[in-house]
Amino acid sequence: TAPNMLACCCHSGRRVLSSDRRARLAMAQLFVLCFMYSTAASPVASSCSSSFEQLTPPKLRSKRARFADAVHNSTAEVQPARSVWDLIVFGFELEMLKLHMRVLHPVVAGFLVTEASIRFQTAKSKPTLLSDGLSAGTLPPYMREKTAVRVLGSDVAESRCKGRVLIGGSQGGVRKRYSGRCFQQQQRLATLEMFLERAGPDDLAVVSDVDEIARPEVLSSLASCHPYSQGAGPMEEGGGLLLSARQFKFGVHCDTGYVWYEGPKVYAARFLRREQRQRPWTAQGFDDLRRVGAFSLATRPRGAWHLTSFGSTLELHRKLTSFGAANLFAQEGALDIDRLTACTARCFELLDRGAPSACPPLTTNRSHGWRKRMGGRLPPRLPGRRITQLAGAELPPPLLAHPEDFPASWFAFLQPPPQAGM
Repeated sequence: TAPNMLACCCHSGRRVLSSDRRARLAMAQLFVLCFMYSTAASPVASSCSSSFEQLTPPKLRSKRARFADAVHNSTAEVQPARSVWDLIVFGFELEMLKLHMRVLHPVVAGFLVTEASIRFQTAKSKPTLLSDGLSAGTLPPYMREKTAVRVLGSDVAESRCKGRVLIGGSQGGVRKRYSGRCFQQQQRLATLEMFLERAGPDDLAVVSDVDEIARPEVLSSLASCHPYSQGAGPMEEGGGLLLSARQFKFGVHCDTGYVWYEGPKVYAARFLRREQRQRPWTAQGFDDLRRVGAFSLATRPRGAWHLTSFGSTLELHRKLTSFGAANLFAQEGALDIDRLTACTARCFELLDRGAPSACPPLTTNRSHGWRKRMGGRLPPRLPGRRITQLAGAELPPPLLAHPEDFPASWFAFLQPPPQAGM
């Protein structure tokens, strides 16, 4: 029968792969099929087969072979299911954090958050919105019950990121350059420290930003069926799993069409602790790990959402002057409020060939004058589709079921603005 033929093929493939590296690479995908076949007969393990089937192996051949070994040797299901911890770097976006935690509260053991008390880009002081809300008891239960926060501020900037340090004494001294990237790395490392203090040997860490939200059903599945599960050797070689994200930008109306591969990432505690024993994690080393992508990691397609630059135009302005991309908007007119509103309402890119996009004002229905100024063309539009109603949109369920619970600015442009001759 077909199943018997597949089983025979799988056993033969295992013998070949053990001795022939070229065949090992060629047969990498077959191991995934073998695993699914071998678990299909087991009532306990059968629930994992569909999870593994949805994983895309790494693109690099050597990594793909290791992934195949990891799946083949993995414990099919952990009893009881391991805990999943959500590691978050936080600055300003409290409403987005509320959505993030509301979506994942039922499936995670805890939210491990490092909150900045300074602005990422400028090192100027800022309120600790999350910590203050937790202390005052003004945040909803799903934010209070499972959340641990560590605040990082100017002391970290000064001691580790050259912030506000004088060279040559207080008189006539030269300030070292502050590194916002370094500060973010320190925040990321602190979440790892919090995780390693709490995690059990089989637990998983989801490393993400506030606006990167893993799909809860994916995390529930990985809690039982993560391919890099227990033990040593090939099961830990892969290091992590990438959850590619469906991206929305400027609000629910702009489905960008992009797939976001920068996060979230899922790591096994065993892998992180093994690396820690071999060489202690540094802030840059852990941040670099997050930047490893689909060439080296297996990917779970459509495993998350990336809801970037949501909020009012003033909130977008603050983000563009506070976070990592602020240097891209230093040109004259780049931060003009009317321009930002015109671009975001119509799902235009904010930059056109490195310069601020000249988006037609919302008050006009004709764009001939603007086209002439721009050489007969309009700014580049995000390549996806424009959403005009929530029904059927691929968004986190709370946004669809209870839009009234979230900022009105996220939904402000569901109705199309004037078309500006387009």
